[in-house]
Amino acid sequence: MGASTDPRTTQESSLLEGVVPFPPEFARRYREKGYWRDRSLADEFATVFERYAGRVALIDRDARVTYAELDRVSERLALNLLDAGLAPLDRVVVQLPNVAEFVYLYFALQKIGCIPIAALVTHRFLEMSQFAKLSGASACVTPDRYGDFDFTEMVGRVRREIPAVKLGIVLGEAPEGFLSLAELISRRPKQPVEALRKLRIDPSDPAIFQLSGGTTGVPKLIPRTHNDYAYNSKIAADVCKVTGESVLLLALPIAHNMPLACPGMQGTLFSGGKVVLSASTRPEDLFRLIQQHRVTHLKVVPAAARHPERRPAHAARGEAAHPRARPGRVRAGKFRHVGRDALLRSRGGSGRGAAGDLRAADFVGRRSETRR
Repeated sequence: MGASTDPRTTQESSLLEGVVPFPPEFARRYREKGYWRDRSLADEFATVFERYAGRVALIDRDARVTYAELDRVSERLALNLLDAGLAPLDRVVVQLPNVAEFVYLYFALQKIGCIPIAALVTHRFLEMSQFAKLSGASACVTPDRYGDFDFTEMVGRVRREIPAVKLGIVLGEAPEGFLSLAELISRRPKQPVEALRKLRIDPSDPAIFQLSGGTTGVPKLIPRTHNDYAYNSKIAADVCKVTGESVLLLALPIAHNMPLACPGMQGTLFSGGKVVLSASTRPEDLFRLIQQHRVTHLKVVPAAARHPERRPAHAARGEAAHPRARPGRVRAGKFRHVGRDALLRSRGGSGRGAAGDLRAADFVGRRSETRR
């Protein structure tokens, strides 16, 4: 099922309609150079979860989740999603904010070979219906409410107009006809874990559908394969000097390509680091998290990086807001272009990433938005 790969010719074909495979000469070269390892993201991260089992992988508010716990929870969720009727290559529109449940779901979908569509909580019926229709999605996963918007009402309309969307899964209160994500995460699965081992996931198949910027209309779907997405995150982590001591703060929407995989969550976890989730982008909230968790890497957009005066006064003066934090300050670094992206690196006074010091900030932006 899905793409097939002939190791003798590297001829690849996808049975997923609309997905264009890599040209054979490109695929051959990437394998010869070792960029592609022909392992699914599920297999790649199985190694990661075992290697760093006892380390903290994820922090969401007061919750601290180890690599082993992340593996167990996502495995349980994967089995329950199989029980709910999902199968390899099913497309799932995922529309969740920066919460641990997004991470559990992302890895659960990878374990069963489903393909998440990386929607944002700002998308509404126009975009969601288009994503579901174009992809032939089987399920939508949303909050019950976020801000003043009722997502279950929107998904109900999507399901009425697009019969292929059989499942509505809700983070929060699930109305009749919907499944509770919390229950799927906590419930004991009916199937044994061996059910996951029997699934075949082709690394040449899409691991995720990312979205275009939507500047010319509704965002378009961009397939990223298991092979290229794993390499993307690993090489980005190397460029950004992510290590097992790194702490990444994610305030940008986690489903975006950059916070998810450039190097983002994936690259940080590949390296054995720690990911801190923030639902807020307010400077005072971010600086509190930076100090509390000794953050070393922060994803921001160019506009935010250009306005250090928006920091809280104590941060701009180099004073510590947290009573146990050491005084430190964030100093603007210089831009260094990496391919088509720009990497901003800032180093705190001590350079050790102590509480109150931001050692490295990474962001991606267009060349026209940056200056040498």
